[in-house]
Amino acid sequence: MIRKVINSHDIHINGQQLRIVHKNELAGTVEGFNNIDLLLNEPRGSKYVNLIIYEPAGTIIDIEIHSNSVLDNRNILLKSFIQSLLERGTIVQSEKYTIREQGSAYTYTHEGLGFENIHEVGSMNGVYVADGEDVRVESVDFELSVANITEIKKFVEAYVDFKGYLVLVHRDRHVTVNEEKVILAYPVSEAVSVLNKIYKQDDLSALNGGRVKVMNGQYTFKQFLVSNSQFYIDESDIYSKGFVIK
Repeated sequence: MIRKVINSHDIHINGQQLRIVHKNELAGTVEGFNNIDLLLNEPRGSKYVNLIIYEPAGTIIDIEIHSNSVLDNRNILLKSFIQSLLERGTIVQSEKYTIREQGSAYTYTHEGLGFENIHEVGSMNGVYVADGEDVRVESVDFELSVANITEIKKFVEAYVDFKGYLVLVHRDRHVTVNEEKVILAYPVSEAVSVLNKIYKQDDLSALNGGRVKVMNGQYTFKQFLVSNSQFYIDESDIYSKGFVIK
């Protein structure tokens, strides 16, 4: 028997997935089921899914962020989240928007939505540093494509453990890997910043074919609605936490 329904909507940003749900939707639970786990892991959950639970509080939006892996592109996700709420009429247009998360506040201007600034890049002990994250760059002699994912995985698994990001480069394409050694199909801002600032690349292509063109120290991104979803919690479902395809 269906005991609970949760409404949400999903957006994609350069291939990165964000699921958005109002906090009120999570009121009440079904014994043995975890609402957040189910939202992250259904349907046929992806390790690339990120979840934002939100509640407007006057001019501020309170949020929680959950992810199945390291959270990438926080600013891009938050700006895209604001854009999606504006498109749906959930919030009204303003000069600035403030998001509050676990004691931290992020303020974005309306005109800055849809843009990401290139970070300053430094180096420490032979490793690049962008926006506080370590970034290693390795040139490889094999093709960086979805069709060649097995060879990419083999290289990554054999690579020494690291903090931050590892960026593989071959010809005009790059692949970013996070410190959990998860291969990311989409562009990551720290990697883009290093490739632009140090390697002078202003037209970059990620594993999923997503293109980033840097102009005047920034690049644009777009968010697209993927679906409006309803999640039904059936007490007879044996997958009480959903499942993730890796």
